[in-house]
Amino acid sequence: ETYCLGYGEQEGNRLIKELYHLLAQNLPKQDIFARKEAADFGLFMTYPDKLELFDKIESLIKTLESVESCCSISLQAGIYLIDSVESITVADAYNLASIAYVKADNVSEAGILFFSRKMKEEIQWERSLERDFQNAIDNREFEVYLQPVFDVETEKAVAAEAVARWNRLSEGFLTEERFVPVLEKS
Repeated sequence: ETYCLGYGEQEGNRLIKELYHLLAQNLPKQDIFARKEAADFGLFMTYPDKLELFDKIESLIKTLESVESCCSISLQAGIYLIDSVESITVADAYNLASIAYVKADNVSEAGILFFSRKMKEEIQWERSLERDFQNAIDNREFEVYLQPVFDVETEKAVAAEAVARWNRLSEGFLTEERFVPVLEKS
């Protein structure tokens, strides 16, 4: 979307088509890919082991990033490994890979991140904070504490810093480091 805003819809569509053709040329026949929307592609790839899959995707990303365009492009990949005995829908597998994709930009130098159950739990916890926020205000679950600031030379309190705590009924006290970033994102 940002690319199209900067370079026009025609250039954006040209780039998407070129990426699509590169995927078609560089993936084995047994691998499946589809464009979901905008520049989001879903790939279902076979892999003998996790390391080989990582290398395969890293190589694919480098190939796609080499496309000639008006500016350099950067790609990320979120990966959900499907166990051979696991029963999961395509939509659910795609959604779980998308969770890893969102985090890949911030966490992984290569832009590739494998989904973990911990990611799903973290997202669910963040959604619960967002859901409970208004009730927490209504129920007066937020508390402010004054933390003294001392002058090291005189060893006297010279100021106070206000810090917030969320006394969340389900978890107890949460420091602002835990809840403020989540609420700022929402």
